Amino acid sequence: MGGSIVIKVPDLHYVLNQEDVESWEVFWRHGLKQHKQIKRQLYYSEENCTVHHMLLFYGHLKVVKIDFQNNCIVFYRGKAERGEFEKFLMEMLDTVYIRSHPNRMHFLVCPKFLSRK
Repeated sequence: MGGSIVIKVPDLHYVLNQEDVESWEVFWRHGLKQHKQIKRQLYYSEENCTVHHMLLFYGHLKVVKIDFQNNCIVFYRGKAERGEFEKFLMEMLDTVYIRSHPNRMHFLVCPKFLSRK
């Protein structure tokens, strides 16, 4: 998988569904107090949701696929080299947050807790 990085999420369909993804407002934190909303387009099938056109990341990230059938989130590399992409992805996961329904629990992925196998 040289062109992608996969994060496995056991029982993904229990903590997330396509309706949740539709309601997301995704923000990128840069600097101490600056936030930019990430514009994107969503495409759906029965098993997954793909997120396209995240222009804020300058081509480093091509597509994000939320795969409900295989319980994983797949990040596809854009123009960046493999090492550069891995570094970018870890920094991105540390600085992106999602605002969704105010009365629901949210979860975060923190790169320092990800393990490599």
